[in-house]
Amino acid sequence: MTMTMHGWQFFLPATNKRSVPVSTKDVHHALTAEGVSIEALRAELSLFFEAPGTLEKPVIAAINGHCVGEGMVMTLFCDLRIAADDAQFSLPEARIGVPSINGTIRAVQIAGHAAAMELVLTGEPRDAAWARNAGFVNAVVPAGRLMAEARGMADAIAGNDAAAYQVMRELGERALQEPFSDLLAQGMVLRDALTADAMIERQGKWLERPHDDT
Repeated sequence: MTMTMHGWQFFLPATNKRSVPVSTKDVHHALTAEGVSIEALRAELSLFFEAPGTLEKPVIAAINGHCVGEGMVMTLFCDLRIAADDAQFSLPEARIGVPSINGTIRAVQIAGHAAAMELVLTGEPRDAAWARNAGFVNAVVPAGRLMAEARGMADAIAGNDAAAYQVMRELGERALQEPFSDLLAQGMVLRDALTADAMIERQGKWLERPHDDT
């Protein structure tokens, strides 16, 4: 499954200067006036950002233009990210006075502490080449080839065994947060859930496929 945004922006509307709250207190007052609690908002945001991981199929983010704020955070919860060579990435919350909690945590998980801190502490945009080198995206392609490349990657994944890659997706996500020894035990449980007969059948089908270089 591929995810992208139409037009040139993939962003959080609050990064638009016309709608930036003056302070977190203002955000609280605005939510209270609408009858929305901070706790409810946090719960909804968690569900929103974690949504790609709950889908049965891997999600590929095809990123073009400005990938800013919570829009960028959303891509970091996708399985894979492909960026157009003209894409720009930023988490500018520090510049507007609204600390990014989920963005900071996820950026560290995906790209490591050094790259994440550069992005969140400066709040400045970085280009696609920087994002690729930092580990925020898997590939950078010419803008005109973005969707074709994303679909090509999706087709490659679709040709694989769904049960097997679901186990690996789940382990991959857990690996961002849990010790290796715990993951090893969990992985064996998940693998064993795929019965031996079913695994042998899938492997047999793979061996019987038309031969190619892979």
